[in-house]
Amino acid sequence: MALSSAVLSLMLSNSGLSDNKMVYNGIFIYRITPRSGINVMYYKLNRRRDHILDRDIIFLGDTLKKGQVIGGYLNTSIVSFGYLLSILTEDKAFFGAFVNIYIAKITAGVNSELFNLRRSARYNAAIPNFGIVASFELKNMTIC
Repeated sequence: MALSSAVLSLMLSNSGLSDNKMVYNGIFIYRITPRSGINVMYYKLNRRRDHILDRDIIFLGDTLKKGQVIGGYLNTSIVSFGYLLSILTEDKAFFGAFVNIYIAKITAGVNSELFNLRRSARYNAAIPNFGIVASFELKNMTIC
């Protein structure tokens, strides 16, 4: 965990990672019965950039000198599997309960050709999630 924290700290505060304009996201929903269904969701965001350091940085015992070019990446991908039970289904209202499991994979790394540095960290986690979902139609509502 210390390696993951060090890599993430370096990447977010010093590496100048650019915002990624492309996010991959997909959702599949299948109704098993009128009252229940399953869903699968996938999300991916990769960030990478080469950066010229504006100050010396000590990273896991190695010193990266000012002016040195480093490359860095921070990749996130999440897969979710879930089940939804419809408790109330009306034409203009819906109420249900769900349970999901998220499987998250986060990888981060830094490299420098000048210093022969290649360090990376990977963090995998399974995260349970449960809750309620509701939707309904509002009529004759005036917003000032």
